[in-house]
Amino acid sequence: MVARFFEIKDHLAAKMDLREFFPAPVEIYAKDSLRTALDIMQGFTLAFQRDDLTLSEARVLMDALCEKFPSMSHHLGPRAAIVKHPDFETAVIKVIDGAVGELTEVERSALSGFEIATVIARQRSEASAGLAMYILRS
Repeated sequence: MVARFFEIKDHLAAKMDLREFFPAPVEIYAKDSLRTALDIMQGFTLAFQRDDLTLSEARVLMDALCEKFPSMSHHLGPRAAIVKHPDFETAVIKVIDGAVGELTEVERSALSGFEIATVIARQRSEASAGLAMYILRS
């Protein structure tokens, strides 16, 4: 309906009996700007619905959306109120991207609950002693 309006707006403006209902040129421009912005956001919405979207890709899309529409950064930025643990989110994205070396101390701390202790393999002789050695060490 909105797209159709923009297709025929020039013809509608020429009709005398519609002039009292017809929006002013500045209003038409504002509606067209809004329509353009909504089209862009619709593209982002569809991208966010992809099944194969990773957390890292979602963050890139959010950052691009905030760059395109700065007023949204308050709601969608990495430090927005909706993000309950921003350091954790940033750390997870860095790990997914393979940038573990770039983690800050705060980010490492946020991920500490997910660390897996490295187990040193026993030598062959200890492994064969098995249960007997375990009992003696206890």
